Amino acid sequence: MKYTPLKSIAAGLYISIGCAASIATGSKIIGAIAFSVGLIAVILLGADLYTGKICYAHRGDAWPLLATLLTNLLTAYVCGALYQIANNPLSTFTIKSAKPIPLTMLGGVVCGILIFAAVEGYRSSKSILSIVFPVATFILIGGEHCIADAFYFGASGCAGVFGWAWLSAVIVGNTIGGLVAGYRCGRESAAEAGNEGVKCCT
Repeated sequence: MKYTPLKSIAAGLYISIGCAASIATGSKIIGAIAFSVGLIAVILLGADLYTGKICYAHRGDAWPLLATLLTNLLTAYVCGALYQIANNPLSTFTIKSAKPIPLTMLGGVVCGILIFAAVEGYRSSKSILSIVFPVATFILIGGEHCIADAFYFGASGCAGVFGWAWLSAVIVGNTIGGLVAGYRCGRESAAEAGNEGVKCCT
């Protein structure tokens, strides 16, 4: 994997657009669907989003992944801060961060798995609906996406240590979910091919 700053910035921007679209609907269900616009843009336009890239991580990818994550987070946070300037501060992050850390991390794991499902679903079907359904699902059941949460963090008008600590739990959850889903996919492909070097996720 290669770190590409512009693609990483673009991913943070696209997810921020998805967040803003979700907020604009004023509806949980419609908002969940609207948010998927962000991931659709990431996939169709080839941006580098950490929660997608971590699913296909290989040895030696640690530094590019970290750089991608930090760029995604910073971009989304800045977009959120700009959103807060143009609008009233959001209470979304305050509500989210009130959840216990174990539950937050679990929500991150669920999100990581469903992000992988969205990416693989689109790869195999080329259908936008393959992206929409998994993304909308993780939002409706309380999943947490670290880049989206960085946007909500910025839009809340906060910049406290607790917020970043809580966000770290989401990152850990997203990482675990993505790695588990991607690793399982790779092992199943290798078993089918009778060759451990063959992976469906690369």
